[in-house]
Amino acid sequence: MCRLQGHSQELKIKLEQGLSKFVKAPVVSVMVTAINSFKVYVFGEGSRGPQRGGGSSTSAGVITLRKNTTLIQLLAQLGSLKNADLKNAYLLRAGQKLPVDFVQLVARGDISQDIELASNDVIYVPDNYDQRIRSPEPLGRR
Repeated sequence: MCRLQGHSQELKIKLEQGLSKFVKAPVVSVMVTAINSFKVYVFGEGSRGPQRGGGSSTSAGVITLRKNTTLIQLLAQLGSLKNADLKNAYLLRAGQKLPVDFVQLVARGDISQDIELASNDVIYVPDNYDQRIRSPEPLGRR
């Protein structure tokens, strides 16, 4: 197995050149037979979209991506981020936090913050529960 993304024509030419030592005017066809997928991991209560039925979420956990996917594309697949604490969300790659500002990316549409996901990336999206607590009147006043 080898990585050929965007290089099938080059491989065809090299194979034909190599085979020409043994076969007169070889004709080679290169076909992609499988597209390998990769997994990313999403966790945190803020990554859970609207609850369905019995309250289970189908959004967070291990997500298999079958093509190149950016962070914003993945977040869109998660559904509502209404309860997500974007300020404290982060992306880990090989144990290192990447400098992605989720607030700028999601709330303000700054696509310069978008990043292509890689195999084994970890995306943490916490819940914004603390930010949703509101008192109907200032505490201490009655």
